[in-house]
Amino acid sequence: MTAPRVRNIQITWMAPAGSIAKQGDPVIALNSSQQEAELAENESMLKIIRAGLERQKQELASREAA
Repeated sequence: MTAPRVRNIQITWMAPAGSIAKQGDPVIALNSSQQEAELAENESMLKIIRAGLERQKQELASREAA
């Protein structure tokens, strides 16, 4: 088994040691709330940056047209 390399992730539940798991059974649960918050913040920043880029493209097009 492998796990993703994610910083600041917390294990919220883990199957007991020595228990037998069948294919598809959960063996661990992670709390991803911090990563989800970071993702939402990064998506917001990306929207702002894209809007700024679009604005700059329009300004350049206006200057070239004049």
